[in-house]
Amino acid sequence: MAPFPPIAAVSLECVNVTWNSDLDGTSIDPTGQTSGQPELVVQFAFPLTSGNYYAPAQPVTWYTASWLLNGTGKGYIAQCLVGPSGVVALSAGLSYDVWSKITGSPESPQKFAGVQAVY
Repeated sequence: MAPFPPIAAVSLECVNVTWNSDLDGTSIDPTGQTSGQPELVVQFAFPLTSGNYYAPAQPVTWYTASWLLNGTGKGYIAQCLVGPSGVVALSAGLSYDVWSKITGSPESPQKFAGVQAVY
């Protein structure tokens, strides 16, 4: 899980989650840039935190996200714009369990990525 630094509720910024897609020398590009395949849909959810990393709050509402393109690191970065005028506003004084989901075929993985505190 990624450690998310606290963010301000009044700030418009991206929450980032890394997806790795390499297994035994095979790699799938979910952005569609290098694979010639269509881009896979990525979404985020931000339920109020359960306070327990081993039993995070389950996602209910999924929000539109996007892929960071042209990266040079390992894996792929999914981003969700939060804050005023973002896809979702997070409230000051609360913490959220961050989930990310990729819609593919035959798999559609969902992962708990960590806790985002908001001040």
